[in-house]
Amino acid sequence: MKEAQKSSIGAAFFRAVEMLYPEGKRLFNDPYAENYLTLPYKFFLQLMKNPEKFKSLMEVREKMTPGLLGWMYCRTRYIDDVLEKCLADGSIDAVVNLGAGMDTRVFRIPGIEKIPYFEIDHPSVIRFKRKKNNKFMKQVPENLVYVPVDFNRQDFKKELKQAGYSEEMRALFIWEGVTQYIPKEVNEDTFSFFSKTKKGSLTVFTYIPSAFLQGSFIPAGLEKFHDSVVNKKKLWIHGYNPSGLQSFLSRYNIVLEEDNGAKEFLPRYIEPVQPGVSVFEIERTALGKVI
Repeated sequence: MKEAQKSSIGAAFFRAVEMLYPEGKRLFNDPYAENYLTLPYKFFLQLMKNPEKFKSLMEVREKMTPGLLGWMYCRTRYIDDVLEKCLADGSIDAVVNLGAGMDTRVFRIPGIEKIPYFEIDHPSVIRFKRKKNNKFMKQVPENLVYVPVDFNRQDFKKELKQAGYSEEMRALFIWEGVTQYIPKEVNEDTFSFFSKTKKGSLTVFTYIPSAFLQGSFIPAGLEKFHDSVVNKKKLWIHGYNPSGLQSFLSRYNIVLEEDNGAKEFLPRYIEPVQPGVSVFEIERTALGKVI
């Protein structure tokens, strides 16, 4: 599970970097992300507080993986927006974050304290996060429920119920940056679980277009990245065809409400505050509703 922890800390670093922009240029505010950084990430973040270093390091990052940072910012903001809307209209009774990593929404989204917030992840990730929360937070929210699960040995559905989740709850299931790392069978088992939840429950999840995994769609500048995550490290192993996503979800009593990529996110989020920032096209974020 070292890769899972490393990935989740990396995502926290990207959110911490967003906080280096002036407030009017940010897509979101996450003052807590820095708490989870290990020493190498803290070092780079400190360097980037110098405007000249910030500019040069951002240029290096963009050359390495064009559009990655822009996408991470948009993805975070969109899921924030979905959650805030659900809280505002009272359409959910709980949040279940599958593969929560270093997610901080339980601390920073207004109104979230009114409903249970379940965070599911590997025990090693939960231990790391719990330690950091206890160290840096004056008070850990009472509605935060840690659900440590070794997915190779435990059934997350059983563990979630034992932690207090009920199928009578209308839940928002957040599944951020996970589907590409797990086999087809595990993905389908999770969607099957969603299909049995209370009508009106929602799932917001990210996925990789299958064409990228197959190598038939590799945007310019991402050739080395593709070779690393797909061929060499074999980290990304599963994807979906956007044109067939609605048909796939319908098998699980889920209607596709939105499916967003760079084309949708650029005018909605980036252009109003950070014009010129690129957003890559190799991950998408979908919103589905159980019917």
